[in-house]
Amino acid sequence: MDVISVLKSVELFDGLLPDELEAVAGISHERTYQAGEVITAQGDQGGDLHVVCSGFVEVLLSRPPAEPVPRTMVHLG
Repeated sequence: MDVISVLKSVELFDGLLPDELEAVAGISHERTYQAGEVITAQGDQGGDLHVVCSGFVEVLLSRPPAEPVPRTMVHLG
């Protein structure tokens, strides 16, 4: 996958110069997740930005002691 092309398609990176896009691409890592796999959990310390290129992502809000509550479903690609 061409990381620069992916970054150019993300509104967050609009306006970045080519060398700035190269810098972001240089610290990017492609990852693949399986259905049902947790990418991050509520309460985890954030340090990553995830750009989803294809598939579905479900965002859940946990409220103990109940089961996680679906908050949104995103389909990309």
